[in-house]
Amino acid sequence: MSYRIAIVDDDAMSLAGTKELLTEQGMRVTCLRSGEIFMKFIIENTPDLVLLDIMMPENDGFEIYRMLRGFEKQTGREPVPVIFLSGEDPAETEPYGLRLGADDYIRKPCDPVILKGRIERAIRNRTMIKGYTDEISALHSEKEQTAAELKFATDIQRGALPNKFPAFPGRGEFDIYASMTPAKQVGGDLYDFFLVDDDHLALVIADVSGKGVPAALFMMSSKSLIKQSTLTGRRPSGILEAVNRQICADNDANMFVTVWLGILEISTEKLIAANAGHEYPMLKTNGRYEILRDVHGPAVGLFDDERYADYELRLKKGDGVFIYTDGVSEATDPDNRLFGKERILDALNSAPDASPENALNNVRAAIDDFVKGAPQSDDITMLAVTLK
Repeated sequence: MSYRIAIVDDDAMSLAGTKELLTEQGMRVTCLRSGEIFMKFIIENTPDLVLLDIMMPENDGFEIYRMLRGFEKQTGREPVPVIFLSGEDPAETEPYGLRLGADDYIRKPCDPVILKGRIERAIRNRTMIKGYTDEISALHSEKEQTAAELKFATDIQRGALPNKFPAFPGRGEFDIYASMTPAKQVGGDLYDFFLVDDDHLALVIADVSGKGVPAALFMMSSKSLIKQSTLTGRRPSGILEAVNRQICADNDANMFVTVWLGILEISTEKLIAANAGHEYPMLKTNGRYEILRDVHGPAVGLFDDERYADYELRLKKGDGVFIYTDGVSEATDPDNRLFGKERILDALNSAPDASPENALNNVRAAIDDFVKGAPQSDDITMLAVTLK
């Protein structure tokens, strides 16, 4: 699709380079050298997305963003997606930009594939949100609005999680699989996995406090902050500390998120992890799964000066990790008994050499057999990885 993109950047060379990248992708690009020129442009034009450089004379990107949102509010226009661009250290500028409400942040120079993907994702997310808010506002009864809001939250949650498997078809060193089944009252579970670089695989599972649309939106924000901080090359403890500071700096809703984060060095089979108040992982070694009672810190978002501790695991071929949210361990049967960690272990060890996908299927089958049709009260989210 030929998107209309406005680039606001005072650096002529950077402006020309970004324009060339986007034009090659079939997008229509307008280049604007200052905030004043951009605001004159926006009065008569509505781009599909704005790429906004942060470091500019007179009005910086943050001030221009505030002016744009003020203009949209006064005129009743729909907010246009905005992605901040910066050549500066993202640790200094990214948290503030995301707290302002920007859709994304990209460090210059821009990789063309990443830039195109981020643009398409930002436009897609804004379009989805507008569609659902229009649908909800058109409904009259409170029951209809509640049902539509829950569907919106579910779609936000599902759309934010990687769900194409095999996830890394060119990588034979490991196998990975994950799943999330939302409850009727949607929570804020999330999982994520991605290559930090060619030799490091990040694994994330987390559970946001609360339910419904607020939890789903907080989940999206948390996922983005965790990924962006991980891509800076920090250790897991440093990532959690950075994300914790960012969330605590602007957390009027007093929400929090438990997180287990691990980074696997593929070449050495070394896993470094940190745990912020999350469930104990299940570690597979010597052909059996066991509970790993790792060191816990508080959930992210509670105390802005919190410190977290890393721990290191030396794995080998055939070893693996199973991580999950409390919707698994706290699944309840008709007598309100909990599924519990021991039943998770039993399900995993019923076929310890199963692939990650089959391991998750075995746990889910055990849950279904245990609950005997009792309503699902929380999201059921699981992720497993095995070294090959």
